[in-house]
Amino acid sequence: MRHMFSDRHARHTPPTRPMDPVIIIGAGWAGLSAALHLRQAGVPVRVLEAAPQAGGRARRQVLPWPDTDGIALDNGQHLLLGAYRDTLDLVAWLDGQGMDRLPLRLENAAGLQLRRRRHVLAAGTPDSLSRQLAESLSLLAAVLTSRGLSRGDRLQLVWTLFRARAAGWRPPVGVRTVAEWYQYTRQPARLVQQLWDPLVISAMNTPPALASATVFLRVLRDSLGQAPTASDFVLAGQDLAALFVDPAVDWLERHGCPVRLRTPVREIRVDLQARPHHGYLLRAFDPSAGEQQLRARHLVLATPPWTAARLLADLAPPASLAPLEGFGWRPITTAYVGWRAGNHALPTRLPPVFSLVDAQGKAQPAHWYFDRGRRAGWHLGALVISDSGEAMAQGEDALRAGLQKQLATVMGLPPAEHIVLIHEKRATFSCTDDRPLVTPGSLLPQLPGVALAGDYSYGGYPATLEGAVRSGRMAAEIILSGV
Repeated sequence: MRHMFSDRHARHTPPTRPMDPVIIIGAGWAGLSAALHLRQAGVPVRVLEAAPQAGGRARRQVLPWPDTDGIALDNGQHLLLGAYRDTLDLVAWLDGQGMDRLPLRLENAAGLQLRRRRHVLAAGTPDSLSRQLAESLSLLAAVLTSRGLSRGDRLQLVWTLFRARAAGWRPPVGVRTVAEWYQYTRQPARLVQQLWDPLVISAMNTPPALASATVFLRVLRDSLGQAPTASDFVLAGQDLAALFVDPAVDWLERHGCPVRLRTPVREIRVDLQARPHHGYLLRAFDPSAGEQQLRARHLVLATPPWTAARLLADLAPPASLAPLEGFGWRPITTAYVGWRAGNHALPTRLPPVFSLVDAQGKAQPAHWYFDRGRRAGWHLGALVISDSGEAMAQGEDALRAGLQKQLATVMGLPPAEHIVLIHEKRATFSCTDDRPLVTPGSLLPQLPGVALAGDYSYGGYPATLEGAVRSGRMAAEIILSGV
């Protein structure tokens, strides 16, 4: 099977002379993506990670669970979409395990059901016009056959999507926030409550009154505005580490590129002895060897932006680093819930993905339920609270009680027999129009050979795993252009 990942580097000529490894700081999804792209192109890399495991914000965590030795789940529930081409291509190339891919099906307790069926283009119609027509008809059929929306709501939704496509998926002039877009396009209250608000808060983790309309329409373009498979829900059957992180680390180590865990980089300086070009000295702590000094001509900083700013403080002027510290941050809380497999009050089937909007158009405290199937004698699920600052302020006991009530009243489920809360206080950047604009090559004028990677540096997209993976690819391309 051919993959875009391998094809992308097929024409790249590997270095003809020995070179120092490119040092990648951070083994999250952005750092691993950069490492894979560079190594596939024949460039040696060395990955340094301060944490005890790779994966960054989407890492594996073994959670305490009754009557078990612990259950391995993600450090917070994540959802991939079929539109995440770079991520899914890497997963396929690495033969990652445990991916469940489901056609789009949005449903909630208020009766909304929106299903998008896949289609196969007829032979002999490969041209772009035919594809656009097929994509539009697929989306039209999904909307017109949806349930839980009035005829007027369905027609308004069709008209909204048609106008958005005709406008190139760009907001009208002067419209900056999603809330302003609602008003400008005259979205009915029910459509906002049942569809748009849940999509905005889950995709952008930012309230519609602040969320960027430009970014939201770009997300719609890449999912609903493409072939039906682009809007697929992609879930990790076990955890995301098995899907991507573990295979990536294994591949790198098999190809001579170790991933060093528990190895924080404490300082970066200019290497004054580097000739004839630029170079950098890194002071890192290795748990087996102690303090080390490493030399590199090329660096990829795949860290949170505030960490990158701290490490580069002595190398670049403050004005160049200010955007790295200018992001606002928003929390996400995941509540993993479980029922013993013998609980006869539990339905035999639970929806894979369920919007927790109730008949009054509210979703409190959680916004989405994800079914995690059976594991170790338990049936598991994940409740996701986006932008969870207010929920966290309630306190653990009040939050657990609210979640139990929501499971009972919205989903009709028995009380969860075990709940584990995971709070990620700086889970995503605030996806607003005035957020800093940072790219992987932002610091090249001041720091030759230094690239940034992380979802924050993939402009024009919310904080997603796909943004992280794409930023890693872009950072690798910057390094390759200078090798």
